[in-house]
Amino acid sequence: MHTDVSTVTITILLSDENSFNGGGLRLENGSIYYSKKGSLIVFPGSMKHSALPITNGIRYVLVFFVDIDLVN
Repeated sequence: MHTDVSTVTITILLSDENSFNGGGLRLENGSIYYSKKGSLIVFPGSMKHSALPITNGIRYVLVFFVDIDLVN
């Protein structure tokens, strides 16, 4: 598990969810998310997370690292 150096991390699944096996996103609280093509997951970059292994096929994911600097 790791954290990202971002305020927010966004992942979007580009592959059809039936073209691979495995590859869920595991968060530090034990939750595991399996996306559908085109769906996105947004979570704090400081939250520990990891990707589960791909056991068959290829998974393409687009990841954004967003920094938010709030100025009063």
